[in-house]
Amino acid sequence: VILLGLVLPLSIVVSSTEAAGRKQVKTNPNKTQATDVSAAANTRSPNKKEKAQRAENTSAGTTDKATATPAVAASELSYTVTPKVHRLKRNGGLWCKAELTNNSKQPITVYWGDYAFPDMYRFQITSESGRNIPNVRYWPPITGVPTAARSKDMHRVEPGKSITYDMLLTTLPGANCQTTFFDEPGKYSIRPSLKLVTHSVIDEANSSVRRIPDAWTGELATKPFTITVGELGADLVPNIKEGLAGRVQVTGRVVTHGAKPVASAIVRVSHRRPSQGSIDGFYTQMIGQTQTDAAGRFSFKRLPESSPAFPVEAWHPDHPMSAETVANDAKSVLWQASPMKRR
Repeated sequence: VILLGLVLPLSIVVSSTEAAGRKQVKTNPNKTQATDVSAAANTRSPNKKEKAQRAENTSAGTTDKATATPAVAASELSYTVTPKVHRLKRNGGLWCKAELTNNSKQPITVYWGDYAFPDMYRFQITSESGRNIPNVRYWPPITGVPTAARSKDMHRVEPGKSITYDMLLTTLPGANCQTTFFDEPGKYSIRPSLKLVTHSVIDEANSSVRRIPDAWTGELATKPFTITVGELGADLVPNIKEGLAGRVQVTGRVVTHGAKPVASAIVRVSHRRPSQGSIDGFYTQMIGQTQTDAAGRFSFKRLPESSPAFPVEAWHPDHPMSAETVANDAKSVLWQASPMKRR
């Protein structure tokens, strides 16, 4: 059994059916806390110069509001997400087609396509066992969506017209991909939604920002759908398939430095593969991603017993990211670089 501790500062306590030991690692608990300032204490009436500047900004389309007030109501738009298939193999990729239709009588401009931001094209995924399945784009995850973008990413949708975008929920990275692991057989409920906050364009020549008068911002929901996941598919890349078909199981908890459980933390596990092109003779490959439950627990199954070590990382938006590497004690390991601590 492998036990590992990450502190959020995280403490990840990891156990494995193929290795032995118990360890809890704590990081520096010092953390800069944001200072709350009363808005009432800092409220004052704008002077004449400030009023004139605000009026000038408004006429130029660059108001100081965080988001634009849409002239078109959300009820006049429709958003749908259609999966290309309803059955896939374990840890296979799911193609989805997102479509936004303008049912109003006036055109709108929206930030669309190019990058599959999880905070924009949102997928609430729940497995048959009740687990929440995280989907991220970057690591560590970047929350939010930019309020200003390049002009080529802003698209005009005329009345009665639609705009579409194909996305892939997959274990691999990509511009239109969200990293998602359908790692256990069974049914998955997927509830998509759309959140648009981008309302301005960036002039790349002089770095100025200009507001788009008809930019639509807001949130739209759509009907959920269900997919069924089977066993491993033959179309997986061989080294990825090996990393998903082993016998090692790693389980654990994510807790704060004060030993309080951290719910909804995203945890990733990787394995170490021999590689002739690397400095230490190994290549690290991410093979699992999950989210902690209310008690901070997480689990990874079927990890490869051939891997000498499993790097584990945990992230939560309210805490610093923490990471640790645990040795797989299922067999004797000859370390190519500085030895990792045995758990």
